[in-house]
Amino acid sequence: MLEVGRVVKPHGLKGQVIVELITNRTERLVVGARFGDLEVIEVKPHQKRWIVAFEGVNSREEAE
Repeated sequence: MLEVGRVVKPHGLKGQVIVELITNRTERLVVGARFGDLEVIEVKPHQKRWIVAFEGVNSREEAE
């Protein structure tokens, strides 16, 4: 499995998280990419990091 980034912290109340990339190839962080068992369903830039939503993670508590 290719490691793309690391989850830094939860973001908001809907289960999104802040991700810091550990690669300079941002095209690897796209809808459908996987972080372990989690599939990315939404991704958008946020400052120098990314806000990411995963399939099945719907609350801040689940994101934590």
